[in-house]
Amino acid sequence: MNKASQSFIGRSSRGTYLNDASTEKLLEYSLVRLQRTTKWLRLSRIFVAVFTAINIFVVLFMFGLRENLLADNVKLGNNFVGFAVLMNLVVIVVFENLRKGGDALFEKISDELHWYLGYRKQKDNGTAANDGQPLDARLVLRAFARAADLPLIPGKFGPAIYAGVNVVIALLFLYFRFKS
Repeated sequence: MNKASQSFIGRSSRGTYLNDASTEKLLEYSLVRLQRTTKWLRLSRIFVAVFTAINIFVVLFMFGLRENLLADNVKLGNNFVGFAVLMNLVVIVVFENLRKGGDALFEKISDELHWYLGYRKQKDNGTAANDGQPLDARLVLRAFARAADLPLIPGKFGPAIYAGVNVVIALLFLYFRFKS
């Protein structure tokens, strides 16, 4: 295989139904999709964290100054927090869907790159220099792995905890609305 026919992954196809170019293009397309998913995950992480922090701050403000607030200010605060909570819940659902799709792409790309390393060792009888996975692909995979967790609450339960906090905030504001 000449250097001109090599692309991002620099390997030949393992499937008999795909040629070199189509396999490389599929993997490159998957890497581009994972990069795009990572970008959207980072953006949604920021939205979730900022809106949750604002909602918590407004709740603390309302608890501290409840007697001194006018009814109009309470209604305005309720409307703002209600909108922010709904937006946050939508962003959390979008984040979770993006994360699940990104996980599938991550596994697909990882499998292809691991197969490539095994194929190279078998083809070269283990005598070739270990050139490793392409650096760009490893960077894309690592960036996704770092972006797949929400700030302050990593793990698979992070989105559920953020959603629960926002629902509690919404319930507190409903309490304030009916109380005043």
